[in-house]
Amino acid sequence: MYKDTYIRVKKLFINPDKEWESINREKMTIRDIFFSYNMPLIIISTIAVFIGSLFNYHEARLDNALTHASYTFIAFMVSLATAYLIMLKLISALNIKSDKETIFKLIALPSLLIYITHLVVTLFPEIFFIRLLNLYAGFIIWEGYRHLFNVDKQKNVLLSFITSAFVLLLPLGVFQILYSITGL
Repeated sequence: MYKDTYIRVKKLFINPDKEWESINREKMTIRDIFFSYNMPLIIISTIAVFIGSLFNYHEARLDNALTHASYTFIAFMVSLATAYLIMLKLISALNIKSDKETIFKLIALPSLLIYITHLVVTLFPEIFFIRLLNLYAGFIIWEGYRHLFNVDKQKNVLLSFITSAFVLLLPLGVFQILYSITGL
């Protein structure tokens, strides 16, 4: 099961054009996508944050590590759900024919890049610049729109930009809210 996750992630990042063609042919439910791809990487990222918080700070405090790990889990879950619900409404408002599963694929699969870079930076904070790779999620989303939706080029660019903004910025926003509430 997790080997399939690795293969899908690798193919999506190396050749998104070809992989979106394959994804488009697959019949997967939202549940299948979430539990096969997103949940494993969210859990691994959460565990990495817990471990990283114990070893990368001056004080290795269990309560801080648990708090940081919880925030990671919450931020990724809330941002994934929020981005999906917003794009579901937007695509419907624009009268673009699509189903819920296709819209979820377009949000959930590029989000994997965010989880992976977060995991790497958490374990190796010195290479924080690797977060720039998150911008590649925008290209993955653009390729996804080309294969999953029958829209003209202008709508593709607009929808890709909006979707990318949600996928990239919502996790940061949720993190900011959580940390500002608690003052950590």
